[in-house]
Amino acid sequence: MVMTGDLAANWRKFRNNYETFMIATGANKKAVEVQAAVLTHCMGEEVRSILDTLDISAEQKQDPKYILEVLQQYFIPKTNISIERHRFNSRTQDDNEKFDSFVGDLRKIANNCEFGSMKDALIKDRIVCGIRDIKIKDRLLREVDLNLDKAIKICKAAEETDNHIRKLGDQTKMQVGEIKKSTDRKYVAEKERTGTSARGRRVNTHYNSANNKRTVHGTDRRYQGHTREENTRNMQVDCGRCGRSHDHNRCPAYGKSCKKCGKLNHFAIKCKSRIVNSINDNKVEPDSYVLANIKIIVDTIENDWFQDIQFVNINKEISFKLDTGAQINVLPLHVYKQLNIKTKLENIKINVTNYGGSKLLVIGACKYDVICNNVLYKSVSFVVIETDSKSVPVLGINSIKTLNLLKRVEQRQIINEISCENVVSKYDNVFKGIGKITTEPCQFKVKQNYQAEIVPCRKVPYQLMDKLKIELQKMTNDGIKLYRVGKYLTRITSYKK
Repeated sequence: MVMTGDLAANWRKFRNNYETFMIATGANKKAVEVQAAVLTHCMGEEVRSILDTLDISAEQKQDPKYILEVLQQYFIPKTNISIERHRFNSRTQDDNEKFDSFVGDLRKIANNCEFGSMKDALIKDRIVCGIRDIKIKDRLLREVDLNLDKAIKICKAAEETDNHIRKLGDQTKMQVGEIKKSTDRKYVAEKERTGTSARGRRVNTHYNSANNKRTVHGTDRRYQGHTREENTRNMQVDCGRCGRSHDHNRCPAYGKSCKKCGKLNHFAIKCKSRIVNSINDNKVEPDSYVLANIKIIVDTIENDWFQDIQFVNINKEISFKLDTGAQINVLPLHVYKQLNIKTKLENIKINVTNYGGSKLLVIGACKYDVICNNVLYKSVSFVVIETDSKSVPVLGINSIKTLNLLKRVEQRQIINEISCENVVSKYDNVFKGIGKITTEPCQFKVKQNYQAEIVPCRKVPYQLMDKLKIELQKMTNDGIKLYRVGKYLTRITSYKK
């Protein structure tokens, strides 16, 4: 046994190796005296000297189990559970620490905490609280049925992905650096070949063999007829229509149609239109529609109604939210792009607002054949709207009726059976008097140092003045007390029923 460093850990390692050795050699089946001799031989001189200092009789030294128990108490004293649990609950992942090392240390500390059956659950909670990466922590907190094995798999997968992305980034930087060095070498070789200086001057160098002197003749381009400014005055750099450099009035995009919006005199790379694909010029009368809601929170998905609808044209299936408050069918722009639909959008002039009254940007409209519950429906209309990435497709009330997803239940017969006379006779005590509460009066306390607000009385219209006096008198006759409570008074509001 090694007697340097952590003696408790060294003893655990020695005991495990000893028990494995006894089983492998078959010595555990021999006499007790033989097993004790093997143990004292394997433990080493230093441990034998410690064993001699302990109060052990000669008979007890012949019992290997007793020797192991005595040394166990000597090398591993009783731990302070409060300290160990404090170490466990304050353990967090250090910078540049691998996740496996973090989990292994948590397991090692938990062995001394006496958690019992709650050990795995508490280690899982410590991983969630002590993980260094905020994104991984958010991912763990969003899991409903999270256990220790699942938490470890998520953290390991995230760490491996991060390492892989970092390696790819390093490789890309190395490739860019090599390309830059190669370009620099080509530039230097070209400069040496042409004899052009960094300032654009042509330098002609030759040697005079007579006096072995070098003669340099410099010719500055600034004095060769036209200046640099005059040469580049007619050049247009990074044209806003084609994105290239060319002479003035020599744009290659002139007279050409944009492949994105179809308009003339510019290329698609410089197109500033926000139109998706192509838009027909079919004129539609402007109208207004209201969307009850096109956003949905992740936590409330289970409480909403969704229906899977298959698009026949593209052979894809989309989950739509059933919204009886919406008047149109909506495809968010990010969902429309994911479908990779090549058909053209129809130009539609409508005003679409959400429940709060804010206007939504309408991109266009389209019609597709869909299949719902194994039934084919022809030419179902959808409106493409630009929203954020959290929006979901919405199926409006008209399509909900057409696709037979909801059925209106009539209850006229039940309503007709309930009459006012039946209700009054059945609950006679409720309709007598003014409806006083029979419980004891409640006492409302005002917080200390409360400052009351002084406001003017509400004005009563002249036409309601007499009726208000009659109503107040009626309330007084019915036993309703109208008086000031302390120094506070509630303003009265009168309106005609």
